[in-house]
Amino acid sequence: MTKAHPITNAVCDALDLTVMTDIIDRDEETFTNKVGYAIGAPGERGAGLIQFTVTPWFPTMDELKEYVIAHHQKVIGLLASGSDDIPSGYLEEWGS
Repeated sequence: MTKAHPITNAVCDALDLTVMTDIIDRDEETFTNKVGYAIGAPGERGAGLIQFTVTPWFPTMDELKEYVIAHHQKVIGLLASGSDDIPSGYLEEWGS
């Protein structure tokens, strides 16, 4: 589990999610991987599987943090409404 900012932490805690890391791009020529960050839920922890993400993938933690800071009010409003059913992909629509 990776956490980086109080607002990111609050969103993850409120939704029972975590900041996920995964390989988002591979350079076959140099055999290097680019790691990305998104908020989501792990699948089988031991297998390193990801069940789902609710934000887009970002190449840095700072970009994910800025995305959450810019859009967290929508989640706070949804949580304040008493809804505990936040559909997968909901947070991906924040930037729309």
